[in-house]
Amino acid sequence: PLVAYSLQTSEGISLISVVTAQKTVVSKDLYRLSASYSPILYKRKFGYMGKTSLSLIMELSDRETGVVLARCERQVVYIGTENRKAHPLPKYLEKFKDQYPRYEFVVEVRYKPTDLSKVYVAMIKIAASDMDFNYHTNQSMYYRFSLDAAYEAWKSGFLRNFIADPCEYGVRCYEGKHVRETFDGDQIYVTVWEDDNDKLTLHFELRNIVGNAY
Repeated sequence: PLVAYSLQTSEGISLISVVTAQKTVVSKDLYRLSASYSPILYKRKFGYMGKTSLSLIMELSDRETGVVLARCERQVVYIGTENRKAHPLPKYLEKFKDQYPRYEFVVEVRYKPTDLSKVYVAMIKIAASDMDFNYHTNQSMYYRFSLDAAYEAWKSGFLRNFIADPCEYGVRCYEGKHVRETFDGDQIYVTVWEDDNDKLTLHFELRNIVGNAY
């Protein structure tokens, strides 16, 4: 069963579901098949289920060969529409908990270097078109903002390990953790830095200028 996007608790509190973390792994075959008309199979299922969060696993596969083209796991929590705080999972989901005894879904957070010469900072203003039906910035936009900042950093000559626009490279994996919401009109700093070990890995930190919040 699909997870409801909005519902009410027994106390009459309105809740909405939001993505708080995610990780996606992309196969090279997805880029190869994206220009063809091969049928794609989409699967969605529960992952880890805790007290206040659950994860949803989504997979795209080549329907003819069964090869997995992309796999995404997202952590979801329910927050109150008024106080924007997390609430326990809806009771109707409790019957599924024993069926999904998986590990807790965790995304590692990398903190930016203290040496400011190793980071590039771009500034982006949230537009109305970045909103979703919850009227906050859709989680996918933060990855678009990151790519915009990566291009800006490359164009300025900051990125040493990319010989071409980073957006021309096929993304192998991306993951992120979302701490707070942003809204139309907010201005955010996007900080970019290169990984010390993997030359083609970039890290990003996004902060809301107001309140200096992630």
